[in-house]
Amino acid sequence: MAIINALMDSEHPFVFLKTTFFYLIAVVIVLAVVGAVFGYLKYFIPLRKEQGFAYVYVESDGTVRELDAEEEAYLCTEFSPGDGGRPYIKNRYNGKSYNGSISGFIYRNRVPKAIAIGPKSPQANS
Repeated sequence: MAIINALMDSEHPFVFLKTTFFYLIAVVIVLAVVGAVFGYLKYFIPLRKEQGFAYVYVESDGTVRELDAEEEAYLCTEFSPGDGGRPYIKNRYNGKSYNGSISGFIYRNRVPKAIAIGPKSPQANS
C-alpha cells in the first residue's frame, strides 16, 4: 500500500495509471498470442503425411475409408458459399456434423495416426 501511495503522490500522478494500463495491454497481447498458437496447433497441424486424395470419409462407427470416384468428383465440384448442397468438411476427427453424427468428410492429414484408413466402400463398386 505504501508503494501505491508513493506512486500516486509523486510529481506525475498519472504515471501509476500509465504503468497499469501498459501491463494490462501486455497481458491482453500475451493471451492473444497464446490463443493463436493454441488454435493453430489444434486445427492446422497435420496429424499424418500420406499420399492420396486430400479427403477421406469417417463412417458413423468411427472407421475411416477412402473415397470412391463419385465422392471425389462431388468434392471437386465448385459450390457457391450459400449453396446448401455443398459438402461439409470436418476440422477434427471427433467433430460432429450438423446432425450430431461423427460421420463426414475430413482432410486426410487431420485423421489421427492411430486410426487406420481403410479401402473404398464395397457398395461403391456395385
